[in-house]
Parts: sequence; structure tokens; C-alpha cells
Amino acid sequence: MNDDTIQMSVITEPVLSMDKITLLINTGPQFSFSNPCGADFSTRKLDYFVENMVRDCKRHCPDSFDYSSPFSDETELYHHHFRLAGGVDLQLAPKFGVKHRVYDPEYIKAFYGSEEYKFFEDEGYFDELVESDYGARLEWNPAKDDLSSCAGFFGYFVANYCNPEINFDELFKISRLDIAVDYPELLNPCLFSSTARRGNQHFGPAGIETLYLGTRRSTFQFRIYDKKAELLREHNTEYCGSCLWRVELESRPGINIGEDMNFYSDVFARLKYFYGKMTGDYKYDWFLNFAKQYGIQSALKSIPNVNTRKSYASMFENLDFYSLKHPCKIVGWQFLKLWREFYDKLKAYCDRENDPFIYPRNLKETI
Repeated sequence: MNDDTIQMSVITEPVLSMDKITLLINTGPQFSFSNPCGADFSTRKLDYFVENMVRDCKRHCPDSFDYSSPFSDETELYHHHFRLAGGVDLQLAPKFGVKHRVYDPEYIKAFYGSEEYKFFEDEGYFDELVESDYGARLEWNPAKDDLSSCAGFFGYFVANYCNPEINFDELFKISRLDIAVDYPELLNPCLFSSTARRGNQHFGPAGIETLYLGTRRSTFQFRIYDKKAELLREHNTEYCGSCLWRVELESRPGINIGEDMNFYSDVFARLKYFYGKMTGDYKYDWFLNFAKQYGIQSALKSIPNVNTRKSYASMFENLDFYSLKHPCKIVGWQFLKLWREFYDKLKAYCDRENDPFIYPRNLKETI
């Protein structure tokens, strides 16, 4: 351990956190000057507009920008990239349009050629790319910053560069949200399973170090890993307790910020976890030891007889589960309160506190 290692205090109960949020801001077409041909005129017009916008924002809310942190001129998906205070990444002007499906033959005739129209006749539709109304993208870790450090930017940007007729509930779209539950106890990732059809495992000297349930392209993907080891390895932070394991959901819901968020408890309910008590049946106990090393799904797949596999799966699902607080319960108890606090702060920063709620929502905690 280095002398400059950061010490992290011990937790005694499972703790919920939002680990990453990506929001798209509905700016209208003004940030979408790019076109598929990449014409020089459009590029110059875009650069000039963004430079003036950033200069304007820095003049009115200078404390909202991080002048010490370097930034790239562009990212994979956006033409411009800036760093706001608190480690918030701001990306402007998307490089690619949004796919829009067209079913109108007269529209195809008017705006496209014979080749596109033939495709339309064969398929009954045509996909065209249209400019995105979401011209800005924000990404940060809310566990490290609650946006208060760059609150001035939101108020000024929304007032001057967003359509004032857009209600707050539709002003931001959630394109990614990571929700994590940290457990101050030893968990075996091999004994987790879910309804996800695909997943993979990362092995280390002690066996499985990280379990992925679902894929990166899935709307929801779970990661179960040793958070204590990850903190020391990647953040030079030592957790002072004996164990810290994280159950994390990476989600890409693609919904507006005002929509109902109650479904996250149901998503976490797809997870199953079992401590794996020994039963005295030497065949089953051998199977359980195999599962603890290589994963429950791998252990079940190793049983050739279908009926035996079903019998073992049934025994496995009836093992002791009450000594671990299921993450769906933690999310049901804590997440909506955490989300409402974030929602209210962002609404206040944008000076939209008087905007009415336009989505019917049930804000009752799920237990």
C-alpha cells in the first residue's frame, strides 16, 4: 500500500448508489448542422456556433467550467467535448442522425431517387437519417458530484439554448443509468443467476472475479464484482473492512427524465442468489462445490440428464436465501427517494420548478 492511498470507511449495511448517469438534452435542431456528406460549410457553421455558445456560457457562468482539465475536440459520437466542474462531461453536436422509418410513397418519390423507391416497393418502408433534437450529452458520476458545482451552467444553457416550450419532464432523456448496491460481506459471484440468456465470467487466481449477466447491447446488464479489489487497483483507495462486493445494473432505458422509474425494483428482482448450503447428499454437495467454482449455470449444463438437471435446479432454488438482503429490496426501499432528490435538484438548477408533471407517476416505494 502506498503512502498516498486513500482510506474508505467501513459500511455495516448494504448501500445503494447511482454510479453513472448519461443525459441527452433536447436542444432542438440548432446543434445539428452536420450532414451525412460532411460539407465544409456545415462544419464551419457548426464550429462557429458552438464556439460562440461556449464563450457565452463561460462569460455568464465561469465557475461551471473546469479550466484545468484537458478535453478533446471531439468524441466518437459528438463533434465537441468540454469538461464542466465536478467531472461532468459535456458533448455537443451529434455526428450521426437518428433513424426514422418512412411509410409514405409520395414522400420517397419527392425526396429520394429510383433506387431508394425500389427498396421501398420491396420492403414497404424506407429508413432515413434525420437530425437529432438532442444536441447535447451530459455524463458524470453522481456519487462524486451532485451537479451543484456546475448548477449555473444548467440554468443559463436551458434558458438560452433550449426550447422554452419544452416541459422539464421532456427536456432530458436518460440514455444510461448505473445503479449499484454495495454489500459489506463476502458474496460468491458464481452463485448468482438471472433470466438473462447470455453472460460471461472473468476468472482470476481465486476463481471468478467478475460475473456479467446480459450483454453490453442489452437494455439491462448486471455486473457482480469485488469492489474492494477494484477500488485499490483502479482508484488507489483502500476499503477498511474485510469485504465489499458490488451488484451493479448498467441500464439504457431510453426514457424521458419525468417518466416512472418504479420498474428498476422489478429489474433487480430478476437476479437470484444462493449461499449454497450443504445438504449431506454427496452428489448434490459435489455439484454445489463445482457451482461455487465455475458458476451455477455451468454446473447445471454439465448434467447430461434433463430430469436430473431440473431436480438439482429445484433444490438449488430452495436453498437458504433469507440471510442476504436481496438487491431488489434495497432498490425498492432507497432508489425512488434517491432519484427524487436528484430530479428536484436538476429541476431547480434549470429554473423549471414551476413546470407541471406531465407523466403520471407512482412514487410509492416498493417493498
